[in-house]
Amino acid sequence: MTFFISALTLAMALLFFEAALQKARDLPGFISTLQQLRFPPFAAKNIALAVVFLEVAASSSLIFAPASVLSPGIVVMLSTAFAVAALIAISQQQDIYCHCFGAAGNARLGSAQLWALPLWWGAALLSWSQSQKVPLTAAAIEFAAVSLILAAAAVLRAFGPWRQARGDRLSAREMYVWLRS
Repeated sequence: MTFFISALTLAMALLFFEAALQKARDLPGFISTLQQLRFPPFAAKNIALAVVFLEVAASSSLIFAPASVLSPGIVVMLSTAFAVAALIAISQQQDIYCHCFGAAGNARLGSAQLWALPLWWGAALLSWSQSQKVPLTAAAIEFAAVSLILAAAAVLRAFGPWRQARGDRLSAREMYVWLRS
């Protein structure tokens, strides 16, 4: 059971860290989502920055301080906020892209966030109830593992555009030869 809970905790940390990185990378997209939820532009920008900060804090606390009440608190708060955003989108009867994972996230706010809410709560509370104080060296190794997984995922995502760009370069070389003659 301990291995399962450790894996669950690291998976949550990984998801929050990836979501924070992607939102920070495409902050205007996430701000646009908040504005579609009827937040004024100034508030939307501040809320977007706060969500990115809280997602990094959730990830960090899950790795470095899983026994702290802060860990499930942030997870419960963020998941509840996402569910409320889904309720707002449903009540407005609009398709609002959530930008949950920045520009890569093309899901819409709606029932998925509502269904995920009890799962997030359960995972956060299970992780917290079974966690113990983690030595700093073990936490550093876990953080390195999460970072390496995210880096590997980024490399895999970049492979498709790299192949496309390579094809474009080869095509341009052929066209250049043809145009010169």
